Amino acid sequence: MQSLGKSFTLARSLSPSELEFKWITEEKRYLTLTNYSTYLVNINRLLMWKEIRGGKEFLDQEEIKYLPLAKKGKLFKSWIESYGKDMTSLDLRGIGLTFLPFEIAQLPRLQALHLNNNQLTSLPAEIGQLLQLQTLDLTDNHLSTLPSEIGQLSQLKRVDLDHNQLTFLPAEIRLLSQLQLLRLPKNQLATLPIGIGQLLQLQELDLKSNPLTALPAEIGQLSNLKALWLQSNHLTVLPAEIGYLSGLQELDLCDNQITTLPAEIGQLSQLEKLYLKNNQLTTLPAEIGRLSKLQDLDLNNNQITSLPIEMKGLTALKKLQVNENPLQSIPDEIKRRFRL
Repeated sequence: MQSLGKSFTLARSLSPSELEFKWITEEKRYLTLTNYSTYLVNINRLLMWKEIRGGKEFLDQEEIKYLPLAKKGKLFKSWIESYGKDMTSLDLRGIGLTFLPFEIAQLPRLQALHLNNNQLTSLPAEIGQLLQLQTLDLTDNHLSTLPSEIGQLSQLKRVDLDHNQLTFLPAEIRLLSQLQLLRLPKNQLATLPIGIGQLLQLQELDLKSNPLTALPAEIGQLSNLKALWLQSNHLTVLPAEIGYLSGLQELDLCDNQITTLPAEIGQLSQLEKLYLKNNQLTTLPAEIGRLSKLQDLDLNNNQITSLPIEMKGLTALKKLQVNENPLQSIPDEIKRRFRL
């Protein structure tokens, strides 16, 4: 569509095998932008329909497959109400959806919904009616916002939103009280809502490759968090509250602009992996020596001139990387242990 005056010539009837926009040449009708949106609604309904168990077989019936597209769209509403009520999982990945039909609300028992690798730019408010949903995968779409109704999905345990265009998260995200995994890499998030601290069951939070400049202090309320991935953001400091993440096992801060670490980093008693490559650190706090379970520490490519003597307390450390730092002072015990 290059202008409002452009029109489209499309098939009057489509079978499932023709849904990949390979139009038949017989019996065409003239379609303008006036009813183009209705056409899109019905195309997305058919794309969804043929992925539901029994849908393709229904559409392939002789008395159904040559019906006009609009008629099929109306049939879908009643069909899904009858055949979708017991469905617990729906895989719609990579089928060319441009939006999710609102009839998704007719699947009240749905627990897993896979929508990755489509062309979705938004989600309908009706998604909030999937009250039993536990897994929602929206990886590789074009979402710029999420509806506030997502907060109604109180049973959600996993949400994948990798590779979208989100610029913010709705405040209602705080209502996902059962959420255990939240993946948001490769979006456009510059801030996080303070309500993120209310996700008390969260175990994994992936925020890689966003333009985050700071973390809210409320991040420290995520007491069950085990992994926090913040690689490739624009962070310069960490809040002192990071030290409250008592269950954290992995912290990835590579490729940021961090200049100092808070002393509270030493309170992460369960931390096993700490990645700080490609930052602007000049020193390390003495408290880093309290990380008695730390096994892997990557400090490559910083501006560190000395390592604190307290690092000898890192008794579990197996791998230490300090390449590309202007190191001038290294404790003898650390030198011998890691052959620096």
